[in-house]
Amino acid sequence: MTKTIVIIPTYNERENISDLIKQIFKAAPEIKIMVVDDNSPDGTANDVSALRNIYPNLMLFSRFKKSGLGAAYKEALNKTLNEFPEMEIIVMMDADFTHDPKDLPRLLENTADFDMVIGSAHLTKEGMADYSFFRALLSKWANFYCRLIFGYKLTDWTNNFLAVKTSLLKKLDLGNLDVKEFAFVFGLKFSLLRLGASWKEIPVINKIRHKGESKMKFSTIKEGIVAPWRLKFQHKIKN
Repeated sequence: MTKTIVIIPTYNERENISDLIKQIFKAAPEIKIMVVDDNSPDGTANDVSALRNIYPNLMLFSRFKKSGLGAAYKEALNKTLNEFPEMEIIVMMDADFTHDPKDLPRLLENTADFDMVIGSAHLTKEGMADYSFFRALLSKWANFYCRLIFGYKLTDWTNNFLAVKTSLLKKLDLGNLDVKEFAFVFGLKFSLLRLGASWKEIPVINKIRHKGESKMKFSTIKEGIVAPWRLKFQHKIKN
C-alpha cells in the first residue's frame, strides 16, 4: 500500500476523536494518523494519547494555542514533509465525522492516477442531504464564487476531504500561503492547481456534526469572500 498519513486538526473534539480514529484504522489499517490538537481544554489530546497504546501508527502533534485551521494544517504538513519523508500521500479530513472514514479507500485508490483527489459533496444530490437549506445554499454559493475567481472547474473547493501526493506538496512554499481558518483549504487547492496538479473529484456525502460545537463563525465567511481575490492577486504578481 502507498505510504499514507491522515492529518486531522482538532479543537475540543473529545466527543468525536476516539471513535473517528478507530473507524479510520478499521477502513485503512496500514495508514498513519497525525492528530494536530490546538491545546483543547476538553482533553482531546489525552484521549488521543491513550489510544496510542493501542495504535502504534497514531501520532499526536500538540500545539500551544489555538491559532486557526490554516496554521494547524501548515505546521502539520511541514512536519510531515520534513520528518516523515517516506510518506507518499497526505490526506486531510475533519474530526467531526463530516467525512466518512469508509470513503478513505476510494479516495486513496484514485491517487495512483492523479496528484490530488478531492471528495466532493456537489457531484450528487445526496451529497448535502444532511445540510440545512441555508448551509447548502451557502456551500453552493461559495463554490460558485471560487470557480468564478480561480477559473478551475472544481465542484467542491471548500471540502477538507482530500488526498495529495507529497511529491507535489514539496514544490509548494506553504509559508507563502497567506490564508487562515477554512480558507486554507481552497487556497491549497488553488496553489496546487497552479503548479499543474492533475486532479479528480469523487462523490461523497457530507454529514453535519452530531457531537461537539461547530467552528463556523462570521469571520470564516468574511475570509471566504476576501481570500480568493487575495490569492488570485498574489499569483498574478508572481507571474
